[in-house]
Amino acid sequence: MGVSDEVKPKDQYFHFKGFSVRHDRSSMKVGTDAVLLGLLASCPEHGKMLEVGSGCGVISLIMAERSQGEFIAIDPDEQSLLDTKENFTFSKWHDRLECKQETIQQLAQTSTQQYNFIFSNPPYFNKCLKGPNETRNRARHTDTLPFDQFASSTSKLLAPGGIVSVILPSDQKASFVCEMNKVGLGLSRSIDIIPVEGRTPIRVLMEFSYDTPQIEYQQLTLRNRNGEITEEYKSLGNNWYLRMR
Repeated sequence: MGVSDEVKPKDQYFHFKGFSVRHDRSSMKVGTDAVLLGLLASCPEHGKMLEVGSGCGVISLIMAERSQGEFIAIDPDEQSLLDTKENFTFSKWHDRLECKQETIQQLAQTSTQQYNFIFSNPPYFNKCLKGPNETRNRARHTDTLPFDQFASSTSKLLAPGGIVSVILPSDQKASFVCEMNKVGLGLSRSIDIIPVEGRTPIRVLMEFSYDTPQIEYQQLTLRNRNGEITEEYKSLGNNWYLRMR
């Protein structure tokens, strides 16, 4: 993959060509899933954008470079918000970036604002063995944000004509689609992420909307059978990564 899913604690910053992010305090470090969501999602050119579970804010920063929209990122974890706020403050797009310590459930109950685009790299572990880091557990396990609550909350916050974009393990696709369908949001785009040519997908990027006349299916293969980065992945990431490895 382009970046490791785990970054050593001593690596305080991750550097892209256009900006750097601090991520040592965040519950989730910069990882391939987040970057792929930032690069592949159908981010509108303008409008109100909401990131659910900001971590260090890297996805919003990537999208702020791609879009002229106004972004708000929410995360319940105080330490993650420290990274997000610092990264937003020192970015070139600071005037279009805002962050708040809040859950999507709380926002859906209190806010009258609707968003043209909602995106997330949400928790997906369900009834799995947890590690010793409670903050990381909250970010990765569905205890505090089950799929049904994500679906019901986004349905309240999504503007007419808006899009919800998420990235999840492929084996979670069916259950997530089911919950989104229950609130009237249909799958409009699905991108299978294949780690190595010939293998089964390990991640899927999905997009949902209220108006889904047909589903657009795509694939992205990250490496060929020799372990080399594919040309399609290079063309996607070369303008962002300092180096692809």
